[in-house]
Amino acid sequence: MNRTKLILIESLPGSGKSTTAHHLSRHLTNTGIPNKWWYEEEKGHPVYIYKDHQSAQNIIKELSEGQYIEVIEKALDQWRDFASY
Repeated sequence: MNRTKLILIESLPGSGKSTTAHHLSRHLTNTGIPNKWWYEEEKGHPVYIYKDHQSAQNIIKELSEGQYIEVIEKALDQWRDFASY
């Protein structure tokens, strides 16, 4: 675990993902392993493609204009930046 940089938890809505992630984060903290758990909607989430209301509106506009590929590329760029840490 000391070399792991990212743990993703994915499943159906209401299946206990947040509970599991919170439990894992507490366990890592209690064993001295630094970690950061981000709620899906938490401000500052490292892979959000918007930073404020205006940039969120820009993304909505791009999507409504059918610019899906551009929005997907922005999201992938955020993931790449995050993964490069």
